[in-house]
Amino acid sequence: MLPLWTLLLALPGSAATVPAPADDLLKSLRDAQERGAFFLAESQAPEGYWGANEAHGLPNYSGDTNVRAAVTAICLNGLRAAGQGQGEAARKAQDFLVNGGLEQTKMSPTNRPYALAYAMMAASREPASPARNERLQKLITETENLANATDAFAYLGRGQRPASFVLAVVASGLEEAKARGAKVPQALLDGLLTRLETARSPSGDFAYYALPSAGGAPMPTNPEDAAARNAACEVALAEGGRGNAGALARSVQCERQNLGRLEHASRRRDPQHPIHDAKDHNIAPYYYLFSLHWTARALSRLPAADARATAEDILASILKQEVHAPSGEPLGIWEDSQEFSGPNYGTGTVLDTLNVLRPYLTRP
Repeated sequence: MLPLWTLLLALPGSAATVPAPADDLLKSLRDAQERGAFFLAESQAPEGYWGANEAHGLPNYSGDTNVRAAVTAICLNGLRAAGQGQGEAARKAQDFLVNGGLEQTKMSPTNRPYALAYAMMAASREPASPARNERLQKLITETENLANATDAFAYLGRGQRPASFVLAVVASGLEEAKARGAKVPQALLDGLLTRLETARSPSGDFAYYALPSAGGAPMPTNPEDAAARNAACEVALAEGGRGNAGALARSVQCERQNLGRLEHASRRRDPQHPIHDAKDHNIAPYYYLFSLHWTARALSRLPAADARATAEDILASILKQEVHAPSGEPLGIWEDSQEFSGPNYGTGTVLDTLNVLRPYLTRP
């Protein structure tokens, strides 16, 4: 089954059939993509990578090579989504990932799955070639080996609970590779999706953690906290043939209802503030852009009118989150966590999200 995003096809039309508001929305989208692509080209390291947060000089994960590889792949995907896949920045990023940027010099059970998943997405979006196919298969093999060694990417080792959103991102990366002709072991996909399903609480929301392999009771959760990951989990299940249209629509509704809380948390800038603050329903600052991206990916399962309205809302949220100069000029920079994610991750994620929204904003 093709990933949901591959099904998002714009309806044919002409300038005479597309309403003026759609033209305005598309211009806003294209302008935002252009600004973001310019920023990424400017912020790229000479070696071709993007780190998590070097620009701010705050305590962060920039020294983790897995984070560096993941952010670089995200930014490369964003540049391609913005139509800059043949530019110098994209070429340097590609060279970095191919020539050692994905070598594991610092093991992180938390972040290695992200590096592998986003690198799989980046490789899947390249033109097919023997070299690309070989690299993609190596990523899939390492993902399978890591899943087996860590019991589906459990943070704290075998027998512990893996994070639901990690399972979702990795499963989606594998599905994208499969759709591009790579050989993905079905047992690997089935195992990850089955484990992901154990994170669903009786309310339908996805808890932070899935169950350990030994089983147990689902972790308690709340819709405010789960709003950022529900869509990611439902999209991954749908891509794997386990989707439920009602549940996926509910995930979008939950995110929409809690968007204000997610945005509020994203604007925290005090490094001493707890990452998961009970007063903010345990919402971390870096949930916001992640939630917008996966909600956009869920739109193909909504009725057309609802999908368009939601796409317009997501575009408005993205434009609102853009960093502006004191003069009011938009800078093409997005971030939802100054300390942990930073502008490179945020901008790359936004560029990819804008490309997912594009077909809905062209519909009459």
